[in-house]
Amino acid sequence: PYHLGLRFSLVRACRKLGRLSEAEDGLREIIRRHPDNSGARIQLAWIHELRGQQDEARRLLEEASTNDPQNTQISDSLIQILIRHNDFDRARRMIREVLEEAPRDVHWRDRATRLSLDCGDEEGAVAAARAGVTVYPRGAYLWFLLGNALNKLRRFAQAGEVESCFRQSLFLNAVFFDAADQLSILLVEQRRYEDAEQVMRNILPRLGDASPPLGRLAWIHRQQRKKREASDEISSAVQAYPWY
Repeated sequence: PYHLGLRFSLVRACRKLGRLSEAEDGLREIIRRHPDNSGARIQLAWIHELRGQQDEARRLLEEASTNDPQNTQISDSLIQILIRHNDFDRARRMIREVLEEAPRDVHWRDRATRLSLDCGDEEGAVAAARAGVTVYPRGAYLWFLLGNALNKLRRFAQAGEVESCFRQSLFLNAVFFDAADQLSILLVEQRRYEDAEQVMRNILPRLGDASPPLGRLAWIHRQQRKKREASDEISSAVQAYPWY
């Protein structure tokens, strides 16, 4: 009866079965025994949100934020609820406020970029991503984040900037496959097939699991209309890596 993990497991099971009243009882018991547990308050707020009790959900999250002001998961949930109810102005303000309070929180910067897009704030999303590489100029993931944002919102990008971001990310982390993958897709879009292939061949020997770059190489060749070669390559990749 005193095991916190088991109580959370029971709550998750009740939520998945749609037994919200039992889940709520379980969360209230967790909060009674562990009043500082922010995770329980967040889950309880979402139960109220699912029931249409928006004001109670906000009250719980604001109360949790007062008790645990450094916990960005609380702000994340509150912003999501604001977005669900089209309160975009307040959501944008909160995103900016949390970014100012936690400028070095990489996870939150990633979330801020995504949440800004959910608010329709494209300029805010790009600004959040750009500020990340100022705070962490040697952060491979942050260069990748900026490249992704600019790739989606190309009107904010300077000529060659998206490619430059992905290349800088790879320069800082030579085994960061996601950056290499997005770079190769971008190069194929520009019909720079040899450059795209070279990106994959550079990262191929560095990875323990070679199936993702092999699959991308097959895709590059298919985009070049080398269908037989692509088919043979993907077959070989699956035979060598059956889980791919």
